Amino acid sequence: MTVDELARLTRQRLAGRRRRVVPSGPLVQAAVLLAILDRGEARLVFAKRTEWVAHHRGQVSFPGGIIDP
Repeated sequence: MTVDELARLTRQRLAGRRRRVVPSGPLVQAAVLLAILDRGEARLVFAKRTEWVAHHRGQVSFPGGIIDP
């Protein structure tokens, strides 16, 4: 699938969804990056968490995480 095809499909799938607002509360501010590379076809970038982190050791994830104070 090309990046253009992925963008078109994503817009189609999201068009029918309603926006949802997360209520405020004791939440942790965090963010992730959805990096899409165009190498003739769409490719996603993932990160593998180390074995030394406190949570989710060794798991594959999107790059990102908690916002530093």
